This record gives sequence, C-alpha cells and structure tokens, in this order.
Amino acid sequence: MGWAAGVRRLRASTISTYIAAVRHFWHRSALRRDPSAGSPLVGALIASVRSGDARPGLFRRAFPAGWLADALTLSADPVVPLLFAFAFSFFFRVSEYATTDRGVILLRRHVTVADGRLVVNVPYSKTDKERRGSLHARDGTGTALCLVALWHAYAAAHPRAAPESPAFVFLDGRPVSDTAVNNFIKSVAAARGADPLLYSSHSMRAGGVSAMYSAGADVALLIREGRWASIEGLLKYLRMDPTAAAHLAGRMVLPAPHAPLPVFQPLA
Repeated sequence: MGWAAGVRRLRASTISTYIAAVRHFWHRSALRRDPSAGSPLVGALIASVRSGDARPGLFRRAFPAGWLADALTLSADPVVPLLFAFAFSFFFRVSEYATTDRGVILLRRHVTVADGRLVVNVPYSKTDKERRGSLHARDGTGTALCLVALWHAYAAAHPRAAPESPAFVFLDGRPVSDTAVNNFIKSVAAARGADPLLYSSHSMRAGGVSAMYSAGADVALLIREGRWASIEGLLKYLRMDPTAAAHLAGRMVLPAPHAPLPVFQPLA
C-alpha cells in the first residue's frame, strides 16, 4: 500500500478500485477466500476509502446537463465555462485535460478550431496502451455553451500562449489542476442544493456520455469517443435517467396493427 500511494502516487479511490477488483476475482476463483481477511492493514484501508470524499470515482453522480448554465456565472475567468463544456461534451478523464501530480497531457497545440469544429488530438489516454493517440471533434452549437465560441473567447484572453504550454490555464497563467476542476464541479453541485461529495470530475464524464446515449448515439461511437477499452467500461459510466425510465412501461406495449392479422385454417 505504501508503494502504491508513495511511489506510484495513486489516489485512495484508485487503490480502492484495484482492491475491489482483486477481491472480486479472488472470490470467483477456486480458493473462495477474501485476501483481506486477517489483514488489519488492508481492512483499515478499505474502510477508510469507503468513507467521506474518498469513495471511488465510479460511484459519483452524473453531472446533469441542466447545471451547465451555472458554469457561465461561476467565474469571470473564460477558462471556467470552457472547462465545463469541454469535459461534458468530450467526457474526458480529468487527467487528460488538466494538470495532475504527474504533469499535463493536453497541450495548447493539441486543441484547434477547424471548419467550425473544436478539434482535440489526445496524445494518449489510460486505455491507449500503444500511445497512438486519438482525434475528437465537436461542432459549434450556437448556444451559450458553444465549444467553438468558448474556445475563441479563451484564446483571445491568452493570445501569446506557447504551443507547448498546458491547454487550459487561468488568466494569471496558472495551469488548471485536477483539484481546481473538482472544486468547480462541487461548487455548482452545492449551489444546486446537492451534496458536493457526490460529484467530481467523474460526474462530468458520466453526465456527458449519458446525455449523448440518451440522444441516441451509437454504443460503438460512445466507446470510441470515451476511449473505453470495452463495453463493460462504458456501462459503468452510463446513468439511467429516472424521467426516461418512467416511460419504459409504455414503450413495452406493442402498438395495435393497422390491418387485421391473417387467420390460418388447419389443414383438412
């Protein structure tokens, strides 16, 4: 545990996820034993990461699309509404666009505007083992949260930004960190009367992909755009909308046929 936290610098939520996976597959094996049984250290770690703000990210609530408008008034810095629209529209992991303790992946040269679209060339991601990178684009919407318009406003505030600088920085030049992103999201949740502990950067990823799925996007497209290694990974992030679920019963009833069904007589 000390090596994972100190050397690999993994977060408590990441360690918790790994432990849960090990326990699951160990339980499914022929041994049928819990590897944490009789180990106070592992037991204490599991208990600690299950409490408070250290719960695994996959259990975060999805960020509702209706909350995005609050990002426009959250800060006078043009990077803030851009971050919300960017994370929700591309459902990126926060480590792919913000600075972390391991540095920064997305640079200014990786984000461009072409043919009315915001184009992002991600050098690599968590599931990109071969480090080939991936290209993603979103059209301008013409709304208040239009990615293209927000990027132009942000770029105008940083006209001399170097191509090798972080893609997202504050007006004072500080790179936007993953901690700052999470604080912004929690601020919106609190303003909406929700528990901030239930929302984080994972909420943007879950909210964005859930919204696109509800809009009818193909599952294969979502897996590609979300950079998931499998459909199982995607399903962990999809959140069922209670309103949509309320109409499922009506959709299960077959409509009446326009013409009577043919009647087949038995053979004589």
